[in-house]
Amino acid sequence: MVIGGLDLRAVIGSATILLGILVYGYATGVFSCRKLERATYNSVALRFTAANQHPDHHTIAAFRRRFLKQIGTGFVQVLMLAREMGVLKLGTVALDGTKLYANASRHLEAQLQAEIAELMVRAEAADQVDELVASVASSPSAAACHPSIGRHSCPG
Repeated sequence: MVIGGLDLRAVIGSATILLGILVYGYATGVFSCRKLERATYNSVALRFTAANQHPDHHTIAAFRRRFLKQIGTGFVQVLMLAREMGVLKLGTVALDGTKLYANASRHLEAQLQAEIAELMVRAEAADQVDELVASVASSPSAAACHPSIGRHSCPG
């Protein structure tokens, strides 16, 4: 897509890839952006979904934070469409470890929105834990004290 001489294909393609990574990850129970980044190298399915691109975890997390509401809304729409097509039977698929029970109630969409909002909270929490672990592991005192990281001698 070219608008006013500006080629937006790369930007749109990147957004599509990032959204695909998030949807695939969440549908398979992977919430951490660091784990999603690693999976673009290790998982054939996610490598395909990501078009053999490997965005770093900061890019994935920033995209999720920036478009949180739109991603949640889109995920609900995808699940509702899949259910209508008969390719998704809610209650047999778990989004966050909790099965979604679908008895064709009028409240199904609200239930999905609540489940996906909780999923987004879990994703953010997973990223915060990953960042904390990474910062502790990279600190000089952690390398000095922890046998699996570095030396075995702790100060004091």
